[in-house]
Amino acid sequence: MNLVDCYDKADSIIKFVLFVVCNSDDSECDGEQVLEFDGWSNPVFVVYFMVSCGMGFLLMYSIIVCTNHNSALTTTIVGVLKVPYAIYECA
Repeated sequence: MNLVDCYDKADSIIKFVLFVVCNSDDSECDGEQVLEFDGWSNPVFVVYFMVSCGMGFLLMYSIIVCTNHNSALTTTIVGVLKVPYAIYECA
């Protein structure tokens, strides 16, 4: 990962936050609704939310490492082939 990638990701995070906070059809902003959500006072919800964020980070990190180690085509094909296997194992 080089410096340009870091700047690109930092720029994307800023744009994403602005999009989430300011993209609303009604007069209320979505950011206010997120902050006023009743679940933030529930410790179980907060723990599940943090675990979910951590798992999402690990998933994205593993995809990036896989793509850097292999080709993007290999990563895509492996992802497509995992779906039937996961459905078969869970059924």
